Amino acid sequence: CAAWQGKARVNSDVRWRWVIIPMLLFILLPIAARQTAWAAHVVYAFLPRQREVPAAFRGRVNGSFRTIVLIANAASPALLSSVQAAAGSPAAFAVAGACMALSVGVTFYSPLRGYDIRETDRRVEEAQGPAEVEPTAAD
Repeated sequence: CAAWQGKARVNSDVRWRWVIIPMLLFILLPIAARQTAWAAHVVYAFLPRQREVPAAFRGRVNGSFRTIVLIANAASPALLSSVQAAAGSPAAFAVAGACMALSVGVTFYSPLRGYDIRETDRRVEEAQGPAEVEPTAAD
């Protein structure tokens, strides 16, 4: 009976050391980082577009933006697989890294960095309009 308990403890230690901890480090933490980055993307990409684009054009602008994203998502594997076939995997990773560096540079030098995502009192008043007052018996 004691031999079985010892084996169970060893198996439990091995499971924690070789299965659970790597799973936390290599699966859950990158997913959490990606979700955090996606939340920042939503705030800094969608919010200014919704505020600055006139209401009459919002649907067209959002549709155009989504079309660009869909085309880019479909073109990326084709581009990178052709680079990989022609020059190898390191070149494909280098091209992907260069594309990411280019997008970071565009964002860094764009006016989005100075955009204030918090609503000012003036913007709230413009969006809501003047307050409506119900007539009372004294009126």
